[in-house]
Amino acid sequence: MNRTLAEKDAIRSSVLRALYEVKDGGADACDIEDVVSRTALPVVDIETAIEFLSGASMVERLSENFLAITSAGVSHYEDQLRAKDPRESTIGQSRVIQTFHHANIGVVQTGAHSNASVTQRFGADRATLSLLTEIRERIAAGDAADTALALKTTSLIELELRERTPNSATLQRLWRALESILTGAAANLLAAHLQNLEI
Repeated sequence: MNRTLAEKDAIRSSVLRALYEVKDGGADACDIEDVVSRTALPVVDIETAIEFLSGASMVERLSENFLAITSAGVSHYEDQLRAKDPRESTIGQSRVIQTFHHANIGVVQTGAHSNASVTQRFGADRATLSLLTEIRERIAAGDAADTALALKTTSLIELELRERTPNSATLQRLWRALESILTGAAANLLAAHLQNLEI
């Protein structure tokens, strides 16, 4: 029978729970019949789960009819219990909250097993705008065929930089487009100069 991942996970959890409960989290040998009676699952599903859990070092098969939950299995099962009860998961653990406002990077993290939310903003700082102005002046001073396109691209970059939350993907595309335009213009100028040298 083909089972979904959720079904397989539920069967494995049931077997691990039965082993944990039969021996109260101890590593004593447990008769497989106790697991069968506690889970009410078909033996074939239990055997498949035991094979998986053994490979993950959570269960040790002592003989054909006896098994034991390992310390890794106990830890895994107890972590599952803690995850289901949020009050349980922070007992004895410090609570960390960090917030940085008005900076280029903001992080908020709470609890020992929590996720961090990281926000990075690329604002229009003076150095970037100054660089953009210098690039624009050099483009305007040149006589490349793509001058208008390059100037339009620098204007689009400046508009995006001045947004409250600039889109970094858009900025990357615009900077790459400007690089491509300028590289092409430089290559054309070099080719024309080499042609004039008549080597």
